[in-house]
Amino acid sequence: MFELIRQNPKAFAIAVLVHVLMFALLSFNFDWTQQTPITPPQVDIVQAVMVDDAKLRVEQSKIEDQQRREQERLKRDADKQRQQEEAQQQKRQQEAEQRSAETEIKRLEQQRQQQAVEQKRVADERQKKVVEEKKIADEKRATEAKRKADVEKNQKIAVEKERQAEAEIKRKQDAERKEADDRKRQEVDARRQAEAQRRNEEFAAEQAQMQAVRQSQLDSEKNKYLYMIQQRVESRWLKPSGWQGGTKCTVQVRLVPGAGTAQVIDVRIIKSCGQPLFDRSVESAVFSASPLPIPTAPELMNEFRDLKFVFNPED
Repeated sequence: MFELIRQNPKAFAIAVLVHVLMFALLSFNFDWTQQTPITPPQVDIVQAVMVDDAKLRVEQSKIEDQQRREQERLKRDADKQRQQEEAQQQKRQQEAEQRSAETEIKRLEQQRQQQAVEQKRVADERQKKVVEEKKIADEKRATEAKRKADVEKNQKIAVEKERQAEAEIKRKQDAERKEADDRKRQEVDARRQAEAQRRNEEFAAEQAQMQAVRQSQLDSEKNKYLYMIQQRVESRWLKPSGWQGGTKCTVQVRLVPGAGTAQVIDVRIIKSCGQPLFDRSVESAVFSASPLPIPTAPELMNEFRDLKFVFNPED
């Protein structure tokens, strides 16, 4: 209840004022001076001829006491009745005030409930409106975002197409430039190769010519020294007895080259003439001719380490 009073102080003040006015009206309508009329007791009057004064006074005193007691009793009864009526009136007033307060509380509670319902309805409507506005705003943002995304996508597509077109143009230009450079490079390479081939051919021809000249020189020198060796061996050869013309054999001589001469370290007849005395005479002649003359050309040095020649005294 206090919560209701705190929430609706104005309504509570109006309710209290109404009850105060009702109480004031009830108070003015109630007659506080009204008393129950006291009816004197009926006393039978006794006719007497002679009455004693003292007895009369006693009787009169008794009657007055009785009347006084009766008045006091009546007053007490009246006061009691008045108190009961006041209590009933107060009780009725309290009950009326309580009913009024309960009615006011109920009314305030109904009003509060109605206000709560109304507030909830307003809040629900506001919330619904907020939700709808948010939904509309979200849809609008989504539509705008989609529009922007489509615009950006189209722009990107356009930019990509333009980039691809530029890249294709650049690729074609690069391909054409590369093709032209390749052609130029091929032409230059072809000219260089032709020039290199010509030079190589010229150099090879020169080398071949030089080699042929050198080989001719080496062959001439080799033949010269072979002839010199044969002449030296023949000069040391002693003809064996029974030698016949036309006899010849092939000799293999192992030499150790020195400074212009070579020492004979081994002699072997690799193709005999069929006459042992002739073969041995040739071997002796070779050993006797040592050291043998050899060429100084490095190219011929190895050829004169293991030398083969035909020994024919008639040549």
